[in-house]
Amino acid sequence: MTNAFNLNPKITLSFISGLPQNTPLLKVHCQSEDDDLRVRTLKVGDKFDFSFHMNFIGTTLYHCSFSWGLKFNNFDVFKLHKSYCG
Repeated sequence: MTNAFNLNPKITLSFISGLPQNTPLLKVHCQSEDDDLRVRTLKVGDKFDFSFHMNFIGTTLYHCSFSWGLKFNNFDVFKLHKSYCG
C-alpha cells in the first residue's frame, strides 16, 4: 500500500557546469549542519546532484561554495524555515 502523498518528500538539487571550454574546472562544496558532501570538481557539462529530506523542525539549510579559478562565491541553495503560530 502506498500513500497518496508524502509529508516529507525527497528534495533533489542539481548543478551542471555550463562554463566555457578550456577554462578552470568548477569546484563545488555543499553541506548542511550535519552533512558534508565534500568538494566536487566539475568539467564542462558535468552534473552533480544530491537528495535529502527536510528535518522535522523545519530548519533545513544547505549551502554551497563555488570556486572557478580565482573567483569564489557562497550561496544558500536550500533554506526552509517554518513559522509556527502559538
